[in-house]
Amino acid sequence: MKKLIPLCTSRLYIDHFGPGDAPFILELLNSEGWLRHIGPRDVSDIDRAAAYIREKLNAGNEADLGCFAIRLLESRQPVGLLSFLQRDYLDAPDIGYALHPDHYGNGYALEATQAFLLHIAASSPEKVYAIVSPGNARSEHLLGKLQFTFTGSIRSDQGELRCFELTGRII
Repeated sequence: MKKLIPLCTSRLYIDHFGPGDAPFILELLNSEGWLRHIGPRDVSDIDRAAAYIREKLNAGNEADLGCFAIRLLESRQPVGLLSFLQRDYLDAPDIGYALHPDHYGNGYALEATQAFLLHIAASSPEKVYAIVSPGNARSEHLLGKLQFTFTGSIRSDQGELRCFELTGRII
């Protein structure tokens, strides 16, 4: 895949996380939505948040695989995280997103995900997955807007997850 990060939309800027994003990551990883739908990450202070950025979010980013900051275009303030990862238990990459609760309901997850899918379409992936914890109706609704289809439940190290797939022509 060609490298496309950073990526801009009309309202958002998607790029890599940096050390200055540690306060945001600390809040995001300890937010109710993150803890309920993704799970605890043992990030309890700024130093651990900075280490999490270095060791987890920016480790191993290659081409378009990795975790990326979703930022407001004008201010570059982080509002969320977008991931595109190849997981051991899936035969194609999966796309994910998490927004800070202060930024729910603004369409940022949809806008960032659509833009990312549009740009990776040039590399012709045959399919993209999205995995969702049971009960995450907001994410399932967003995946429906993106034309993902539910394919069943899968088991992972996080327990049972609902699996959605986008096949054929991506976006």
